[in-house]
Amino acid sequence: MTTTTHLEPTSVRVLVVDDDQLLGDALSSALESLGHRVRLARTAATGRELAREIDPDVVVVDLGLPDADGLELLGEIRDQSAVPVLVLTGSTDPARRVEALDAGADDFLGKPFRLAELEARLRALARRPELRSSTVTVHGAVTVDRVARTVTVEGRPVHLTPIEWRLLDALVARAGLVVSHRALIDAGWSDRHGAETVESLRVHIRSLRSKLADAEGSTPLRTEAGVGYRWQVPHGAAAGAGAVASPSGSAAAAAGPAPHADTAVGGGVRRTEAERAAHDLHNALTALEVATFMIGAEGAQAGVSAAARESALQRLPALAVRIRELADRLVTTSVPGHDPDRTSPQEDTG
Repeated sequence: MTTTTHLEPTSVRVLVVDDDQLLGDALSSALESLGHRVRLARTAATGRELAREIDPDVVVVDLGLPDADGLELLGEIRDQSAVPVLVLTGSTDPARRVEALDAGADDFLGKPFRLAELEARLRALARRPELRSSTVTVHGAVTVDRVARTVTVEGRPVHLTPIEWRLLDALVARAGLVVSHRALIDAGWSDRHGAETVESLRVHIRSLRSKLADAEGSTPLRTEAGVGYRWQVPHGAAAGAGAVASPSGSAAAAAGPAPHADTAVGGGVRRTEAERAAHDLHNALTALEVATFMIGAEGAQAGVSAAARESALQRLPALAVRIRELADRLVTTSVPGHDPDRTSPQEDTG
């Protein structure tokens, strides 16, 4: 008998380590309003202490901390505990994300992000032991029995090679999470001799996708460009009460793509200043996204209280000022010779 695992709404005990006050407060308020228990740390040192004291279900770590690299804190947490860790990053550089996964992160989320996506990731991470102990996974047309080592697609048995099975098993065991190229190579080639490459992995993944495709050519296997692969969790299984799809007119979409530090800056000291401005702007845009969720129809549907919605509404003016300041700062530090006090041609005329 096959069974499908569903996530029941539960409270997740979350430790958030992020130095940005606006974003930290926004995340704490939003997650608590959705029924989760949140502790906030603004430094790596405090995060280190709280990780030992409160025994969180999930730790959320921003890589840009004031007193230590987020990867350093991640490594320390991983040395002491198997608690799931979600990394927040404003960087779109795949290498940075691979570093986080290799350092022990279970997943990552790029800024700015939507609250619904964050909560879905938190719930998926919190139930990781349950996912690992589950023997049968059903996703649409695909059924995987990890004990019997069988796979069916639309009821039809599928033959996998030993390497394909090991890759699939590694992905299903971490359903909903990113599995890095390196981790998959380690899983697929247990007797590896060092010659296995990412390209070898891609060849086997393409074959696996072909075998798992349903009549419409769809599979649960998703690519995380430059990083690895993810076995997609069935819709609703990890979304939780607050995971309502955001409309295209969300705060982040309306504001346009947030700048990427590696592409918006020059070199030397100017580079460091611009990177910091980009990092802070990502945080402010994310805080705005969270506030927009809470005060809108989505927040009401997710059960956000009236008091929490009012609190989010009161934060909007400060967020607007902060975003304007950071946008000006980013332009100043990333455009050579730019003078922020110089009026534009339109302002000079008339």
